[in-house]
Amino acid sequence: MRLAFVDLVFSWPPNGGADVDLFHTAKGLQAQGHDVHLFVSGLDTSWERGAFDPDDLPFPATRLTFEERELTPRVVSEAFREAVDAWQPDGVFVCDGFFFKPAVIAALAHYPVTARFYAYEVACMRDLLLFKDGAPCPCNYLDTPNECRVCAVQGMGESIRQGALLTWPQEFMASRAYLPGYHRRLVESLGNLNSAIVYNEIQKKHIEAYVADVHVLPGGVDASAFEAYPPPTRADGDKKVILMS
Repeated sequence: MRLAFVDLVFSWPPNGGADVDLFHTAKGLQAQGHDVHLFVSGLDTSWERGAFDPDDLPFPATRLTFEERELTPRVVSEAFREAVDAWQPDGVFVCDGFFFKPAVIAALAHYPVTARFYAYEVACMRDLLLFKDGAPCPCNYLDTPNECRVCAVQGMGESIRQGALLTWPQEFMASRAYLPGYHRRLVESLGNLNSAIVYNEIQKKHIEAYVADVHVLPGGVDASAFEAYPPPTRADGDKKVILMS
């Protein structure tokens, strides 16, 4: 199969676990005989968005470079559609990205599309962490859009006022996610998905009413990269030491 991976913030070396997950998924599918191609948005002034050299990857990749004034849902989604259409895949994985993701999914809806959600970005507009005032937040943007929109504006207020926007608030402002109409666009994009991949059951509960097919696939680890040691011999009275990282 010809499988296109679309990512709005991929960088290599990686900035986080989402980059690592995409890298090894694409590499593994290529090793199984599939044709894979990665399409990434790039911004030369950003260390978060598209900081990689396609020649450094073990699979084909295209970096779609934008200027800051071009970072709008319409321009970005149309560029991805044009690039992906030229490659003609059998299916598309929409990977990391934030508030531009609905526009990109809509632009590629003429393919079978699977979206990968790496954190609580659909449920938590403020910082994708779903954690507030020292405890898990009971809200979910899909179900409580008005409360979550106010919380997001308050949480990102300082960054927005200073104008030094990282990728998350940058997309929040450029996509006008602070307006009520964004909720409709997000729900419609979820309905356009053939399936979604999430990390845990909490994420699945947030979106299963909006996506037809949701799969829980936790992050993996290459066990062959680690050497196993036999457990130490201890006497009955020895202290047991437990480490949690």
